[in-house]
Amino acid sequence: DRICNLMARVLWLWCCVVVACAAAEPILDVHLIPHSHCDVGWQLTVQQYYDQEVKFIFDTVVDELWADSEKRFIWVEITFLKMHWESQETTDEWRRRFTTLVDNGQIELVRGGMVMHDEGAEYYESAVEQMYDGHTWIQATFGTKSLPKYAWHIDPFGHSSVSPTMWAWSCFDGFVINRIDYEKKDKFKLEKKLQFVWEGSPTLGETAQCFTHTLDHHYGPPADCQWEAGKNKPITDENLDTKAWELVTDIKGRALEFEGNVILVPFGNDFMFQNATEEFENMDKLLAYINAKSDYYGVYIKYSTLVEFFDALYAEGLSYTKWTDDFFPYISSVDSHWTGYFTTWPNLKSYARSSAEYLRTAEQLYVLASSSKWESDPFNAIYSMRHAIDVVQHHDAITGTSPDPVSEHRMPFCDLQLNSCKSPPTTSIRFTRASTMCFLS
Repeated sequence: DRICNLMARVLWLWCCVVVACAAAEPILDVHLIPHSHCDVGWQLTVQQYYDQEVKFIFDTVVDELWADSEKRFIWVEITFLKMHWESQETTDEWRRRFTTLVDNGQIELVRGGMVMHDEGAEYYESAVEQMYDGHTWIQATFGTKSLPKYAWHIDPFGHSSVSPTMWAWSCFDGFVINRIDYEKKDKFKLEKKLQFVWEGSPTLGETAQCFTHTLDHHYGPPADCQWEAGKNKPITDENLDTKAWELVTDIKGRALEFEGNVILVPFGNDFMFQNATEEFENMDKLLAYINAKSDYYGVYIKYSTLVEFFDALYAEGLSYTKWTDDFFPYISSVDSHWTGYFTTWPNLKSYARSSAEYLRTAEQLYVLASSSKWESDPFNAIYSMRHAIDVVQHHDAITGTSPDPVSEHRMPFCDLQLNSCKSPPTTSIRFTRASTMCFLS
């Protein structure tokens, strides 16, 4: 009896310690970021992706967010948004709703470039130009207040130290990266240094610094929380508790790799949310179940945007280390060094670079000759050329990491051949896909 009483007291004391420790731990503030990573050309061409997948994302996501003010979504690729906005199939009501959702913060336009550009094979000037074109379109369509404050750069194959400089000079308050050397990422996890202040240039100092958040895993959803197209079994009363524990366990594992109490968890994948209703309905059940017992689970999860996440993160007032190096080459595993794309499809890389040079000359000459009377104004040809160069900066385009048929499809689109320009620019400059003479003879 004495042994039993002693064991009971020890057990009681242990339970008290566990309860006290649990009570002392703050509830994790979890920001679930719904997103869809939509490559501007990868396995399919840009138009094929839009027709077969992307337009359904826009339509179903807007329907879901319009019906529930608690839902959120971030969007990156302005090329696709512009295509949908200008499509004859898109209704004025959809445009009105999308604008309202942007204005009230449910949809956040992040990064704002025409594409998610590569950081290893493109020229910095072309990267800046496609960012400028995307931001110009956002400003003209939604107003200055809707310009991005944060960048979401989660799929380029390695990250250049030029990026924090570019983001800082673009007035961004922070950005999110993903693909870095797996050994560095593992080290950052152990040291809780996945978040840091990245200084792109020691010469430029603080003016080239931008706060950086590194995704702890990939950009896919936590705990296999993806349901459309039969990816996983839907949430039911029978599996709700099990899936809730799986999600909480996943989140708490991530929390061990970060300082502080504010956690970012991506909820998206490649071309995910084509059926946004199915994704949100299942996640809604999990969130309602977990949040009703947040004291028990130790987490509170909400749909969020980058603005909301970083605002909460900065409010913690933590200090972070400084990083001054780049993240090249990208190594995803012991035998996977992503270096071949530096030279893959050299003709495409050459066309992109030379066409950018010709575009700059064409734009300058156009401005100088803008007071002239044109038989046929070449502005549309210049605009088309600029768009083509923007699109080829995508991280699956200029890198040559798309399948050959897709890369081959880019060639007539991106080879803007200014008709060899054998004579001086003052003679003539001719654009592919535009038969008009662009400048003074």
